[in-house]
Amino acid sequence: MKRKNLIYILLALSSLFILSLACSQAGEIITPAEATQRYEATQSASESGVVGDAEGAEYLEGEEAILVGQGYLVGLYSNPGDESAVSFATRGDQITVEGSELYEGEVWYRVETIAGSGWVQADSLAPME
Repeated sequence: MKRKNLIYILLALSSLFILSLACSQAGEIITPAEATQRYEATQSASESGVVGDAEGAEYLEGEEAILVGQGYLVGLYSNPGDESAVSFATRGDQITVEGSELYEGEVWYRVETIAGSGWVQADSLAPME
């Protein structure tokens, strides 16, 4: 009988542990109205396709540059300031600047690479030699 009770207690504790992990990894909970507003803002931004030139940008739209970085790969991001790269290009690849944007005091460039389009920080570009 004691063994059976111990099994039930361990089962209950493990279930609570698994549920606590699921709750800690859950995403942000928003209302349907907020979700619609975020979606519409995203769609209008992507449909416009307008990427301007940020004040203080070294490279202008249409200019070519070289990717540089600490590692072998340079991350391409969906938006300036994103934490996770959506693609990677090789250091040394030639790119074409599509525009720039100032994000939290840093210049980010929208670039076209062999690996696709994405945003990189200004320190990830070097002029063509």
